[in-house]
Amino acid sequence: MKLGLKATLIAALLSTTACATVTKGTEDTVRLESNPPMAQVTIEDTRYILRDVTCVTPCKLELNRKWAYNVTFDKKGYAPQTHLLEPKLSGDGVAGMGGNILLGGIIGAGVDASTGAMNDLKPNPLFVTLQPDGSDKPFAKFPGTDLPIEPIPSRK
Repeated sequence: MKLGLKATLIAALLSTTACATVTKGTEDTVRLESNPPMAQVTIEDTRYILRDVTCVTPCKLELNRKWAYNVTFDKKGYAPQTHLLEPKLSGDGVAGMGGNILLGGIIGAGVDASTGAMNDLKPNPLFVTLQPDGSDKPFAKFPGTDLPIEPIPSRK
């Protein structure tokens, strides 16, 4: 009888957990690099609620998986570039959500969805080739491809 009660309690506990939140967390480590290096990077939340975060390339930052960010690379003598870093559903997140469904974790599924734990920020890593002032060449490429990442128009 006691074994049955323990098994029921464990099953109830597991069904209320948020699998992706537990396995991945709500933060994503984003790697930012530029050519040439030593560019100032400013990251602003697209909702303009959180404070801006800065670093100098190459750098890694922990950012909330739920939000989109404008990432601006700036270096003297080069044209500044702004790119969008946005949450995309990840394979790990889908697996975590599947765990919620298999274990009957409606609450866990809600937690994962509301925290963004089932997402990854993309593109990650973000590699940017800075262009000398006055140049109109492509700005950044998806890693391992020749596909350009289009810059976001300046807010000036």
